[in-house]
Amino acid sequence: MKVNIYACLLVALTIPYAVNAQKIDFKGEKVYVFSPKEAIVDFEAHIQHLEAPAPGGDTYRGYLREQRKKVAETHPPRPPRKTFQMRDSTLNPFVEWGQRKFRVFRNGVEQTIVGGIPNDNTLAISNGGIMLSAINSLVYAYDTKNDTNLFENFTVPLSQYAPPTGSGNFFYDPKLQYDPEADRFILTFLANNQPSNSFLIFAFSSTNDPRDDWHVYRLPGNPLDNNRWTDFPCLSVTKDEVIYTANLIIPDTSWQAGFDGSVIWQIDKHAGFNGEDSLPARLWHDVRHNGRFVRNLHPVNGAEGIADDVYLLSNRNFDIANDTFFVAHLQGSLYDDDATLTVKAAVSNKPYGLSPNGRQANSDPNDPTDGLDINDSRVLGAFLESNRIQFVGNSVNPETGLAAIYHGFVENPDGAPKVTGNIIGHDTRDLGYPNIAWTGQQNRQAQAIIGFNHTSPTDFAGVSAIYFSNDSKYSEIIELKAGLDYVSRIPGTYDRWGDYFGLQRVYNEPEVVYSAGFYGIGSPGGIKPSGTWFNRLVSPDTSRMFVRINPIKTGAICEGECEALVTNGKAPYTYNWLSHNIDDGNEVLQDVCRADTVVLEVIDSRGTRVLDTLIMPLFEADYEPMAYPNPFSDRIAIQFNMPERAEVSIYLYHVSGQIVKEIIRRPVKEGLNEFSFRTAPLTPGQYVIRAFSNDDELFVKKITKPAY
Repeated sequence: MKVNIYACLLVALTIPYAVNAQKIDFKGEKVYVFSPKEAIVDFEAHIQHLEAPAPGGDTYRGYLREQRKKVAETHPPRPPRKTFQMRDSTLNPFVEWGQRKFRVFRNGVEQTIVGGIPNDNTLAISNGGIMLSAINSLVYAYDTKNDTNLFENFTVPLSQYAPPTGSGNFFYDPKLQYDPEADRFILTFLANNQPSNSFLIFAFSSTNDPRDDWHVYRLPGNPLDNNRWTDFPCLSVTKDEVIYTANLIIPDTSWQAGFDGSVIWQIDKHAGFNGEDSLPARLWHDVRHNGRFVRNLHPVNGAEGIADDVYLLSNRNFDIANDTFFVAHLQGSLYDDDATLTVKAAVSNKPYGLSPNGRQANSDPNDPTDGLDINDSRVLGAFLESNRIQFVGNSVNPETGLAAIYHGFVENPDGAPKVTGNIIGHDTRDLGYPNIAWTGQQNRQAQAIIGFNHTSPTDFAGVSAIYFSNDSKYSEIIELKAGLDYVSRIPGTYDRWGDYFGLQRVYNEPEVVYSAGFYGIGSPGGIKPSGTWFNRLVSPDTSRMFVRINPIKTGAICEGECEALVTNGKAPYTYNWLSHNIDDGNEVLQDVCRADTVVLEVIDSRGTRVLDTLIMPLFEADYEPMAYPNPFSDRIAIQFNMPERAEVSIYLYHVSGQIVKEIIRRPVKEGLNEFSFRTAPLTPGQYVIRAFSNDDELFVKKITKPAY
């Protein structure tokens, strides 16, 4: 009898945290200054091992093959019994731009962007519209506003960003990040896969133009000098640091013994952008929970590009079924001796499981190890907004047995984290390698775009996206690019499908997201390659809550009133008149004094907060003019209202009624006016200002010059 593994999982709870982690300080060496303008065209020869893992072998890939057979037994493909959530076609994101970029040779031949195996798509786009993309071993730069490829040779190999170290090196696993505060780019990648020559390469752009110089640094891939090499990096940026995570691998051992923990690097980004002689860094290693290594830590990005706090996520990515996630919290800078790292585990209401491979037209339907390799079910993208994390990763869909997307949420990550999730699946397609970007206009808005790859026996490998709304609804799955053929670059075994999906919000256009995904190019020959497809997507929800304070009555000195005018947002609203210490008040504020600074905070039902400030007007037509300052010393001003354009005469009197002087006579425009004069000629005492227009008295004000 088959057992429903999911039914046997624990109910949602938070598991107490325990962590053992150690830290070591390093100085990365500056090894190179690279100018893409000086990039050369060479052979860029590279040999990649394509042999299939032996069935039942003791390698990492061999283990995954055996696990996928168990997934197929537990969750055989079948028609869906229900959908994960009602989808709303009115929420579909707009696809404004989508194309593969070409290099056109003089003979008219077009070259598509084809990277290594796998594509390793990563993308960063600046506020100025410069898109930088890395496709495995190549870097591509494109000016989206001027439709221009920026590099003279179309792409620049990673090897040219690396320091000149002689032959025999190879470079892979690129990651890109745009820093909106510095308006610069960061490129990082790995060199080699042996303890003797494993390095982390970090390149920091000197300007916002990727054609200008890059400051290149190197850190050890065998940092503990204990026969390890570094694999599978991830990247995020804080106000002062680059957060970099990766795995340490022991060579020539089984997959079980070969993993020696995930590590976290804190790196001084300012030193990199400034091109300083060394790159201060701190390594956190031996990261465990209850004595067991936490595997594949993924840093959480800031929703708007800069992470205010350092969180990292992990899970049990090999398990056929599991419901536990790990939330790591790193507190303190790399210069802080008291910095701490804690790891907490929490059980989700929605279990996940090892994802099956993506099926293709040429896949053996009876062999679950065939098709497009989906690696495992680790976390692949995450952002933090208003103390809430959204994240995505691969998973099996238990309703269909197909590859799907896990979309999760972590509430209260700095306390007792609570994890919930949804499985995003398709009736017939396998979905894989997701990434996620926030598209909210203001804080507490949940909306996001999730991009991913798709494939099926009848749909060639292509690119898709889905929108998640502020109301926790999903759009339809939108096909961004249909594949032109199945992918077959590795004869006799599975093909690689990832290992990442490029996706970034344009930080000064919050509703806009750029993506870079995997699709089948097609070829008449035996080898059928994959390429990278770029899209510009726009959130369907561009509504933004606007708040304005409207003065509706000024009255006497402190008898004014203001009202809150709210546009968009989601009712009901909470009105907090912060300047007057009124929480959860009405939309009308009373007893406001003239010239008061009024501060209003409006919170809608989504939790979105918007502030507005107003200085209460000093005069209103229905009320008497106001003199200020009064008493006065050197100068005094009086605001008054004119019903129509006319000549005005203003006189100064002693308080006894004796005229002192006609101060001014001149034409005055309709509306609010201000009269002022210097009072130095006056002796201390009380005076009266009288103003006339066409023999009608406009106002009378008593003023006082104090004796100092």
